[in-house]
Amino acid sequence: MPGRTVITHPSWNMRTQILQTEGPIDPEVGLALFTTSDGKNIAALLHHTCHPCNGYPGNYITTDWPGAWVSSMKSALGNECITLVLNGCCGNIHHHNHLDNTWKHDPVTLGARLAESSNRALKSMQKQTKPMLAYRSSFLRIPMRELPEDEVLAAKTLLKEHPEPMWINETHTAIDWDWAYAHSTVSLWEEWLKRPYFDYKVQVFRIADIAIVALPGEPFVEGQLRIKQESPFNHTFVSHNSNGYPPGYIPTAEAILHGGYETQLAIWSMLCPEALDMISDRAIELLNDMADK
Repeated sequence: MPGRTVITHPSWNMRTQILQTEGPIDPEVGLALFTTSDGKNIAALLHHTCHPCNGYPGNYITTDWPGAWVSSMKSALGNECITLVLNGCCGNIHHHNHLDNTWKHDPVTLGARLAESSNRALKSMQKQTKPMLAYRSSFLRIPMRELPEDEVLAAKTLLKEHPEPMWINETHTAIDWDWAYAHSTVSLWEEWLKRPYFDYKVQVFRIADIAIVALPGEPFVEGQLRIKQESPFNHTFVSHNSNGYPPGYIPTAEAILHGGYETQLAIWSMLCPEALDMISDRAIELLNDMADK
């Protein structure tokens, strides 16, 4: 937006103010197929990077684009083939085009597009000849961002004045964001006093010449792109929200400077600005170690 600010999910009437839809994506669709010695499909693993939030904020449960892809691939892979999805680092990747009001972003459409890419990949599959399995794991102690004392005081004051939720509608189904952030600020401050760091687990797995990187939380896609570019493996699938959601969004240091929902300090975005680089460094280190053995 003007002034180098960033808004997450702008309303349609703000479209004339949008300077650009910011940020990179990972355009690759990865597909691994596991078969028996006689060629029967046992399982398929899709790697794609996008928030599965079609229909948000609708009050219903959906399998979204992963489920739509699974349904679309049954005819090509067979009903007995187990289809699995690894979602990549999509902390800042969304399916909606905010500059095009006619853009179709329903899960069926996205699932069909992914199936098209997957079917093209099936025609050019390369058989893996090294039946090798390997695993590495490591913990990183990442500092949490420290909250300014004036923000903590303001949050405590607001909650003292409004101990009950600050509803913004008559049906009491929507809460004022300031009240929600005040609770988040106080909770994060109390957590920081007990433990001003987060023990972050990085895991890497090897299946033949395929590497899988498992990362907790929702890292921004820039970390995934770097890991894939520097990985010694021909195919590297990076999976977010592995082993749980905490510590929430993990933005780049530059993104934190520009603002936005994913970068505002809260219990869902708590790590220091260098966190994504620290995580990427460790993942690449583990991948290189695993490849050398």
